[in-house]
Amino acid sequence: MKEYNILHGKFLRLVLPIAFQQFVLALVGASDAIMLGRLDQNAMAAVALAAQVTFLLISL
Repeated sequence: MKEYNILHGKFLRLVLPIAFQQFVLALVGASDAIMLGRLDQNAMAAVALAAQVTFLLISL
């Protein structure tokens, strides 16, 4: 059981920064879409597509 707790702690120390970074990346994409949503539909679509591609590439 002790080995499980040690492994669990190491896993959380690895996963939490990655999850936080992905969350911040999603917030940046959403804020970009909100700011450019005032311009036109093509700009909004381009930002949404770029955010999805960036999210996918960083996830790999």
